[in-house]
Amino acid sequence: MKGTLIFDVSLRGFARRYSKYLNLLGYRVIIAPDYLKNDHLLADYAKKLNAIIVTTDKWFPYGDKIVLPMDRREQNGKLIKPKYEVWYTILLNELASRIPHRPMSKSVYPTPR
Repeated sequence: MKGTLIFDVSLRGFARRYSKYLNLLGYRVIIAPDYLKNDHLLADYAKKLNAIIVTTDKWFPYGDKIVLPMDRREQNGKLIKPKYEVWYTILLNELASRIPHRPMSKSVYPTPR
């Protein structure tokens, strides 16, 4: 298991749609219940589980979080909500950047003698 992701209440539909894929990648997905709508309670819960919170709130009071953008501009300048596919790509990029990677090439490792 790579880790636990707790989705904020506002991302409930997104979490339901992509939880199957995130589980296949090794993440445990938890959708925040209604009684954890308060940000501080959710942050305490995440701290107990050592989890990452996925939210759209930039000012969420927790250090280990992934903030998904709430709006983007179309070509005509109108603000629209991003599609789930865009959010999923951003989420995967953020999760991948948190994993320490080793170089793929064996040439960087010294050969034993």
